[in-house]
Amino acid sequence: MLYQCSSMSLNAHQCSYLNKNQIYTNKKFTICLSIMNEFNIEYVKESIKAERPNATNFSMSFSDLSSISNHVRRYSVSFQENGKRKTQDVVYKLFIGDDKGVRMRREGESYNFLRYLGFGAPKVYSFQGNDSLIIEYIEGSKRDGTKFIGLMSSELSKIHAKSITRGRKRLSSLRSVLDDRKNITESIKSYLSILQSKNLIEKNTSSQLHKKLKKLEKELEEQTHTFCFRDYLPSNCFFDEKKNKIVYIDLERASFSVPTDDISCLLLYSPEDADIIIKSYQKNLDENIIKIDDIEKKVDLSIIEKGLEVSGFFANKEDSGYISEKERERIISKYLNLALNRAVKQELIKI
Repeated sequence: MLYQCSSMSLNAHQCSYLNKNQIYTNKKFTICLSIMNEFNIEYVKESIKAERPNATNFSMSFSDLSSISNHVRRYSVSFQENGKRKTQDVVYKLFIGDDKGVRMRREGESYNFLRYLGFGAPKVYSFQGNDSLIIEYIEGSKRDGTKFIGLMSSELSKIHAKSITRGRKRLSSLRSVLDDRKNITESIKSYLSILQSKNLIEKNTSSQLHKKLKKLEKELEEQTHTFCFRDYLPSNCFFDEKKNKIVYIDLERASFSVPTDDISCLLLYSPEDADIIIKSYQKNLDENIIKIDDIEKKVDLSIIEKGLEVSGFFANKEDSGYISEKERERIISKYLNLALNRAVKQELIKI
């Protein structure tokens, strides 16, 4: 479907997404919210009809879900099917940025992969062009606290193991869209430079870490590689009470990486729950499938890596927008301090 605007033919994938009641803009043209919403509605209708070919007489309403995830809408679709009026809810997610197509495909295919393994994730109804997904809407609640953190850690070891056993062949195909660790050392060096330039880390400390990064990465690479989330956090999942299971969302960073990459996310998020996180993961760990020699040391090394990555990212993103300046500073301080404490513990630096 094409619309004419400013003497140009536009499709949905040429529009940048801004907040509700604002205007969509992209270089030489503008397009208002009502027209952009028509694009979404047509995509949603097409996806429903693919699932239900006899559906007719569509009507729908939508609500913004940006409090859960950026650029997301829930559509409640009403239609006639076999003489009965029915309703189905779906979620429309728009991806923006230079690598939007890669991230869209990675997230959608990761949902499919987790569902194949038997874990909770939305069903993907359709990939729209190179910037949007239409997926299943699942009712659930956000959870947090020690008990839920332990449940997440316990399930994580099962996901890692199943990804390279039952999911081995599919994971091989999925790797073409997953992120990987090949550029991680250069990435961490870049974040160290950012932290130093903003006086968040001393030059001597940064220099010591620069020298030890290759050794750190070599030790981490000794682990079995599996499917990983890379931001395995309570904020990126919810609990489906009807099915009594965790449902994972926002998988744009899914990767082929080392297990402690995910374990460290939970430990950085909730360091006070360190014992339960490690024990819950190990309880379901089959060492014949996943090899992590000296897990506590490997976790510390991943905390250093992840802590520097996250603090450097937020230090370089002063206009992050979706969080307050106070929250941004809290994240930088927390993650950087945890990373440096582990670096001292592992004798990578002397302060």
